[in-house]
Amino acid sequence: MEDPIAFDLWGAVIPEHKEQAVATIGKLRPDVSRPAILRELIVAPGPDRQVLIARDLAWDTARSLREQLVNHFEHPQVYQTGYGPPNRARLKKCPVHQICYGGVLGCPVCDGWFR
Repeated sequence: MEDPIAFDLWGAVIPEHKEQAVATIGKLRPDVSRPAILRELIVAPGPDRQVLIARDLAWDTARSLREQLVNHFEHPQVYQTGYGPPNRARLKKCPVHQICYGGVLGCPVCDGWFR
C-alpha cells in the first residue's frame, strides 16, 4: 500500500527579500549549502522562477509555511512531493486547498490521504 501524500513548497524569491529567503530555504533544507541555494536561484526555470523552499512536508506544515512566507516569496505554491513548477502542465490544481497534485484520484487533502 502507498504511503500518505506529502507536500513540497515552491515560490519565487522577492528580490528585496533575497537574503531572508535564502536563510529560510537554508533552515528548511539544511542538507543544501548556501552556494547551492544561490545557484538554484540563478537557474530557476520558467517566467516565475520558482525554487524549492521545503520538501516532504505534512499538510498542516505546508499550509502554515505557505501563509507565513508570503513576505519573502511571491506566490508560494504547494505541490505533491515529487512534482514542481516544471510539471505544472500535467498536474491538477485543487481550487479548495490550492495545491497542485498528480494522479487521477483527486486532491489528496480532499480525499484525506495525506500526512
